[in-house]
Amino acid sequence: MKRLPIVIMGLALLLAAAQALHYYPQLPERVGSHFDGAGQANGYAPDGRPARSRREALGFMRISGG
Repeated sequence: MKRLPIVIMGLALLLAAAQALHYYPQLPERVGSHFDGAGQANGYAPDGRPARSRREALGFMRISGG
């Protein structure tokens, strides 16, 4: 029973990796990273930064057990 959370987290990480591999080539050169109240992008990041941020967040979740 204690293995179930580990298996679920492992599957979630594999799914995240598959999504990153699928969507990364489709990202435009500039990706909106900050938006104003009207929903318009007013800050931009290079195409790899959002994907890297998600990967880092998932890694932190894995390390912290959350």
